[in-house]
Amino acid sequence: MADLIDIPKNARETLRIQREEYQGHDLVNVRIWVSDDSGELRPTRKGLAIQASLTPSLIEALAKVSASDAEAA
Repeated sequence: MADLIDIPKNARETLRIQREEYQGHDLVNVRIWVSDDSGELRPTRKGLAIQASLTPSLIEALAKVSASDAEAA
């Protein structure tokens, strides 16, 4: 169950979003990955993992932030 979405953050970092199971828990993991010297992506400690059931609330919150940014512009 490892759905995977990569969003380039900059030349060296990628925001990776994946759904996974950890110790019997269904999670969505949002983490920064960096390219090492050989160009291979490695995870960092920067990020978060939330229960997959909280994903709709997270999406709603992000939509509100995005809408408030659009109104401010």
